[in-house]
Amino acid sequence: MPQLSIVTQGVVGGQGGLSQSPIWGLARVLELEHPALNCCRIDHAPNDTIATSVELLRQELQTSKSI
Repeated sequence: MPQLSIVTQGVVGGQGGLSQSPIWGLARVLELEHPALNCCRIDHAPNDTIATSVELLRQELQTSKSI
C-alpha cells in the first residue's frame, strides 16, 4: 500500500512554520479525502538540528511502515 509522508518544520504550535502551513493543510485534506494514500504528517521542532531531524524522520518512517 502506498504511503505519502509530508514533512514540515515548526508548523505545529505556530513556531515559525507559517510558510509551510498550507502544506500541512493540504496534507490534512489528502488524509481525509484520499485515505488510500495513507498520508502521514510529520512536523519537526524548529530548533532541531539537521542530524536530529534526520534521525527522528528515519525512526518515524520505520515505525509507520511497520504498522
